[in-house]
Amino acid sequence: MLSRRRMPSLQELIAFEAVARSGSFTHAAKELSLSQSAISKQVKQLERSLGAPLIDRTGSGLRRTEAGEVFLRAAREMLGQFHTAAVAIGGGSEGGEALSLIVLPTFAEGWLVERLPAFLKGRDGLTLHITTRVQPYDFLGTSHDIAITYGAAGWTHPEATLLFEERFIPVASADYLQRLGAQGEQALARATLLQQLSRPTLWRDYFDETGIIVEDPFSGPTVDRFPMAIQAAGVGLGIALVPDFLVHAAIAKGTLCKVTNRSLAGAGAYHLVLPRTKQSPVTSQFKTWIMVEAQSGGPCAAPS
Repeated sequence: MLSRRRMPSLQELIAFEAVARSGSFTHAAKELSLSQSAISKQVKQLERSLGAPLIDRTGSGLRRTEAGEVFLRAAREMLGQFHTAAVAIGGGSEGGEALSLIVLPTFAEGWLVERLPAFLKGRDGLTLHITTRVQPYDFLGTSHDIAITYGAAGWTHPEATLLFEERFIPVASADYLQRLGAQGEQALARATLLQQLSRPTLWRDYFDETGIIVEDPFSGPTVDRFPMAIQAAGVGLGIALVPDFLVHAAIAKGTLCKVTNRSLAGAGAYHLVLPRTKQSPVTSQFKTWIMVEAQSGGPCAAPS
């Protein structure tokens, strides 16, 4: 652990990030409205505090050292967290409110963001901040108000509210199914099955659950995220097995089709977490709104 005496200052972090990004002390000085010598002094002090050179000063210009590359990523993360906290505490605009969310990337991109204009309508004074994060999250000492998390089905917590449980359905484009010349279970037996890197046994689990027989449930191109699998299915690369809440709108619009109504219950569920210390009129309004959205625009109804 660094002593407080050796801890880098915020000014040093800002100066280093500007120099490392621009590759020039001159450009960094102009950006920060400081002298070049002041910027150079702050970077040198940072290097002394850390005990390692961060910038190679050569005749052909500046180059980040290996330590500089590592520390640049850390500096950007720290400065980003500082900015998020400062904006959240200060509000989005003069006299306005701010709401800060921390959300799973797939949930944000595939479901939440497209619905947010409806929530923000009529709330001109509200500024919304969204941070995506996969790792477990602790509200203590942070500026975030609400988290949307993924946990085991049946998980309960006094500050958590169930949005919906996970359920997987096979989807494809209408053109792809037409090219296959088959529908339903026959299409699954003939199709290219898009594999999910993070859920490698998903297709096997689906076929075990439904009793549908295919020759090889592990054969097919692999993608690493559900939004990519959905996009691949949409352009006709195969059939994707994905959480139904992510394709509810696409199915309603006709851009994707359910291959069969037979589905697979997932092991987890999505929850909204609102700590007691973060309760306010705007967080309560958001919770009420998203619960209605989850009921009306969440998973497709489970087959009977």
